[in-house]
Amino acid sequence: MTLGLPDLLICDHNHKFHFVELKYVKFNAVNLSPQQISWITLHKEASVWILVKSLKGLHLYKADQAIQLKEHGIKLEPYYFCPEPFDWNKTFDLIL
Repeated sequence: MTLGLPDLLICDHNHKFHFVELKYVKFNAVNLSPQQISWITLHKEASVWILVKSLKGLHLYKADQAIQLKEHGIKLEPYYFCPEPFDWNKTFDLIL
């Protein structure tokens, strides 16, 4: 295992890989480790995402937002936001 490797590895119908780091927050701060930020930033040209579940809903961030997400938490404008009930089809369509 490589330190910082995202939680999910998804292979789509075109055999392309997508990586998703999963986080849950009760307040604002998103606890990304230095290793996670490093891995995500190093691979930001690939399909790498950070999906954060908060009390407000789902926040989807692109890899190039990782450093700002660590600094600003979910106050950072997400690439996509979805309140409950979650639209999982749209969320995964964006990731894939």
